Amino acid sequence: MKTAHKIRMNPTPEQVAYLKRACGTRRFIYNWGREQWEKQYQGYKAEQETIPEQERVLKPPNALALKKHFNEIREREYPWTYHVTKCVIEGAFDDLKKAYDNFFAGRANYPQYKKKGKSHESFYLSNDKFTLGSQWISIPGLGRFILDQRQARRDRGKLLRKLGTVNLAEKLRFVEKGKASVPTKKRNRRKQVVCGSVKILGATVSCEAGHWYVSVQVEIKKERPLKPVPVVGVDVGVKQAAVVSDGRRLENQRPLASHLKNLGKLQRKLSKKQKTKDPETKRTVFSKNYEKQRLKIARKHQQIANIRRDIQHKFTASRARKPP
Repeated sequence: MKTAHKIRMNPTPEQVAYLKRACGTRRFIYNWGREQWEKQYQGYKAEQETIPEQERVLKPPNALALKKHFNEIREREYPWTYHVTKCVIEGAFDDLKKAYDNFFAGRANYPQYKKKGKSHESFYLSNDKFTLGSQWISIPGLGRFILDQRQARRDRGKLLRKLGTVNLAEKLRFVEKGKASVPTKKRNRRKQVVCGSVKILGATVSCEAGHWYVSVQVEIKKERPLKPVPVVGVDVGVKQAAVVSDGRRLENQRPLASHLKNLGKLQRKLSKKQKTKDPETKRTVFSKNYEKQRLKIARKHQQIANIRRDIQHKFTASRARKPP
């Protein structure tokens, strides 16, 4: 089966600069592909309506052709995209293809442009481009980027491997049978999942409320239970979070209501922070204190979401481990 393990990263300020640049590059390329897709589609549609079928030469747009065209003009028009790993470019066009596929299949709305500060900041790494250690991950291009930045400022640098390695808060919980070392702490032993085989498929680096995470996608092989377990139905509601067919209930914890007073205080403080409008660019410029307060609100929302997510995971895990 395919699953993932989301691990929090502890990057240095220099490493954060590279991660932000990679996310920004992915967002720019996605918007570039979205714009080119619309232009090519309008030209294709106009040709279909005005030119006879025998004389038509244009084809409907696709992500593969757009990626090929971008690689042709990349060195000439966008040389700064070489400062990050090429997985960022490939992942951006893959996301563009999935967005249009979901739209044409009726699973999502029409793809929109990604805006800085509002879209989810992330980028994808293929399984052959990064190395995962016990509690570290080596991201391609990170070491060279930091070394170039240091040489430009102070004319000094360190080993590339140390510069390109980001510390992780914990180890990958999926380990192969026979290769697993027994953790000394009971908490770590409970989190460890021993599998017949573990194959790393890729990883996604993302930012949430100022914290950086890496979600490692793996394909594992586990033994199925010998005896079939009884099937139960779960009804998700509003008054009760969930009701199981055998009578067990999960009461709604309402984490938002319990944190609403503190959240209101943080939002009122945010409304008093300074923000001005640039007369030339017509863009709103936020002060540093505004950004600090905005980050506090984002982390409060993250805390509320984590409480809700933790309750759901504990409930479903207990139902799976203790069937009726």
